[in-house]
Amino acid sequence: MTPEDWPAVCAAFASSGVYFAGIALLKVAADRVRPPDVPSLTRLAVRLLTTRLSIAGAVVMAVGLILQWNALSALPLPIAQPVFVSSLAMLPAISLLCFTEHPSGRELLALALVAGATAMTAAATADIPLSGHPPSPRLLTVIVAPCLMLPIALFVIYETGPVGRHARPSTGVVFGLTAGVLIGTAEVALNAMTRLPFSAADLLGTPYPYLFVIAAGLGVSQLQVALRRHRMLVVVLVATVVAKTHLLLTGTLLHKETWPAGTATALLLAGGIAVLAAAIAVLPRYEAAAPERSGSGAVNPEAGPESEPVPAWARGTDGRLRPADRRHRGR
Repeated sequence: MTPEDWPAVCAAFASSGVYFAGIALLKVAADRVRPPDVPSLTRLAVRLLTTRLSIAGAVVMAVGLILQWNALSALPLPIAQPVFVSSLAMLPAISLLCFTEHPSGRELLALALVAGATAMTAAATADIPLSGHPPSPRLLTVIVAPCLMLPIALFVIYETGPVGRHARPSTGVVFGLTAGVLIGTAEVALNAMTRLPFSAADLLGTPYPYLFVIAAGLGVSQLQVALRRHRMLVVVLVATVVAKTHLLLTGTLLHKETWPAGTATALLLAGGIAVLAAAIAVLPRYEAAAPERSGSGAVNPEAGPESEPVPAWARGTDGRLRPADRRHRGR
């Protein structure tokens, strides 16, 4: 990596931070939507994406998109990917300051593994030149089609899964994974557009702009639905790791970009990717069960309906019950 690459490296690091700020706005918008008003999942997604805060979040994320475009235009994917992932260092601070989300021990371990994997990947890819060329339409279809269909199917399966008073609340790892695959697919299309020597008008004759719009729209929609129910730290951590790893592996395969030369550096890169997978694997799949307590503060095993958990939509941004819901629970 040369000194001329540092502006692009800074743009890559800043792009993910700007994305996180936009996602925080999306989560605030999601927390203010009440499910009883939108019984359909499709109508819920439309409602979430058309509020003022959601539009503001989309504008902020568009700024991140411009920064990412500049980074991908100047950096090889194996160099850009660890820079994108390293910006996850900002995520705990954003989730703590905006939503008072305190990371658990396993979440801190996952963040530490991501930091180690990023260092391994960066060490393995420091001297790779910019290369690559557009893939054939057949190869693009074979690789991208499952990346669009499988996340949607998995999301619907988990969305319509069993629910009830005794169902264990999940942490949102699965939804982060499905959103990450879709967002990573959109970034693969974005990377392809930066590699093509076409004008903006000529790009419209390629499948990449349409693939980007479809994949990004589906990914952001799933992400915002997930943020309404789950903590930002877990959902965005998983989505970012999956999206950037998908971008590295799929983008490099599609465009035949240069991989590290030599056994040692190749093993270092493979080890970094394996550690990223381990970071997701150590994350808890279910939230810790909080003991229900009676008015005197003692644990009440026979708690009635009044002690049922309060969903996120029934709370304000400070975590307290909204007045109307407090009256309802007092009946």
